[in-house]
Amino acid sequence: MTANRTFTLLAAGLLSLVTATGCVVGPSTQPPDSTQPTSAPPTADQEPSSAIPEPEKVVGNWKVTLAGENAADDIVLQFGSEMVIWHRCGHISGGYILTPSGRLLTDFNSGSAKCPISAPGWLPSTAQLEWSRDNLILADADDTPHATLELGGQPPLSKNYMDEFTHAPTLTDDLKQRLTWESVELPAGLLPASADLLLRNTWYPKEPDPQAPDAAYIKFTPDYRYEATDGCNGTAGAWWIEPNGSFKLTFGISTLIGCAGVDVISQFYTVAALATDADTGELVLLDGAGVEVARYVPRATGIAVSRQS
Repeated sequence: MTANRTFTLLAAGLLSLVTATGCVVGPSTQPPDSTQPTSAPPTADQEPSSAIPEPEKVVGNWKVTLAGENAADDIVLQFGSEMVIWHRCGHISGGYILTPSGRLLTDFNSGSAKCPISAPGWLPSTAQLEWSRDNLILADADDTPHATLELGGQPPLSKNYMDEFTHAPTLTDDLKQRLTWESVELPAGLLPASADLLLRNTWYPKEPDPQAPDAAYIKFTPDYRYEATDGCNGTAGAWWIEPNGSFKLTFGISTLIGCAGVDVISQFYTVAALATDADTGELVLLDGAGVEVARYVPRATGIAVSRQS
């Protein structure tokens, strides 16, 4: 287990522990940076070129008005280094993925002691975001609107949170890179991996730890969730893959037990694309420059595949 991985997982674990006890902390969003302007949607007299929001354009605080209800000040959705929903009970937070087609996937894993740590009823598991003038409409997979998001919401102030955590996040270079979907040029002999391919198999490192050759793996499910382990530390989250192989997943909370194995989740979290070897059928992890990071070998799972939309 590397030092960087230990630090990342420990930080996530401490956040979950402290917020659960109600101490004076906030979610792990970055404080405002005066050198980085907050993202803004198109103005009313400047129609967006597409109804689908670019991922970096959603960064900020958004006031939530539920469908069929009047505007209220008690729900604020925050897009930053993670997604945070502020409500009367406090907050819940976790990872999120916004795809080029506007699909929003979430993975809530921490929050205030009084808030259920799960997506609220108005946030569908297969949510869709689209512009409507200068607001965002949050709908389900059938295009039924669930909420309207208006830029500029202010989370409720409380002695349990430092002010810097309630300010609107800003688009830093690191955050922009994490949100951007890269188009990776695949090396010769490789083809873009697909959702169907990922679902058909459980994937094991081609070069496992000799002390635990079958311990580490990652498994994808049709609801765009994954589960993974390095041999003794399990984690889970959300994932998405584009037709060209561009890939993202959220980094869930994990334990910190030392054991033999392969750091599966860190390998997948840092890659830009997944490909398959046309000759061997191996899953190939690639960085943004198309450089191979690792290879995984398949074992059939028997999961019925689901076509990605």
